[in-house]
Amino acid sequence: HKKGKDMLPLFLLLKMKFAALLPFILGGIALIAGKALLIGKIALVLSLIIALKKLLSHQKAVTYEIVSHPHHSASHEVHHDTYGGGAAGGDSYGGGHGGGWGRSSNAQDMAYSSYKPVASQ
Repeated sequence: HKKGKDMLPLFLLLKMKFAALLPFILGGIALIAGKALLIGKIALVLSLIIALKKLLSHQKAVTYEIVSHPHHSASHEVHHDTYGGGAAGGDSYGGGHGGGWGRSSNAQDMAYSSYKPVASQ
């Protein structure tokens, strides 16, 4: 049991050292908590100021949206006949129309057909 009695002063020294450091440890924790509380109060005050500004301002905000529309020209026309393969202007799939991918009409014409001016008779 002599070994246990030799360790007792060492434990007492460690306990005293921890007791001496405890106020510094708790002070550090309190400092961090105080900073967090201060930052929280600042954020609350700023949000209240912004909310009061929005509440008291009677001006309506006007926003503008920029939408780009493609420019169409009557002279711009794409022919798919030159891309076809096969004999007599047909495609390689045996079709008699001009495009190599089996298209029978121009996609631009289909998509924007309602925008074309109607010829009056």
